[in-house]
Amino acid sequence: MQIVYLTADLLFASRIEEAARQQSVGLSIVRNAEAALAAIGEQTQLLMIDLTLSGLDIASLVADARDSYPTLQILAYGPHVQAARLEAAREAGCHQVLTRGQFDREATAIISAANRPTDS
Repeated sequence: MQIVYLTADLLFASRIEEAARQQSVGLSIVRNAEAALAAIGEQTQLLMIDLTLSGLDIASLVADARDSYPTLQILAYGPHVQAARLEAAREAGCHQVLTRGQFDREATAIISAANRPTDS
C-alpha cells in the first residue's frame, strides 16, 4: 500500500511520515503536481494534496490522476480561511476535503483507513 503526499511543508510532512511508518504504509512525499502524478502507481491507494501549494491547479491534477487511476482516493486539505481553495477541491472531485486542523487531527485515522484491504 502506498500513499502519495503532495506538500511543500516538510515539517508537517515529517509528522505524517511518522504516522505512516508506524502503520507500515509506504509514503512518497512530493513537492509538485508533476512529481505527484509520476509517483502514483498501481499500489497507490491515496493521494493527499496540500492546497497551500503555490501554482497548484487542483482541477487539472485531479482529472489527470483519475484518468490514469480511476479508483485512486483523493484527499485535499487547506486552511479554513481559504474557502475558495477548499471549494475548488470539492468541485474538482476530491473524495474528501478537510481543513488543515481536521487533517491534522484525523491524519492517523485517514492513513489507517487507506491501509485497509479493498474488495477490488
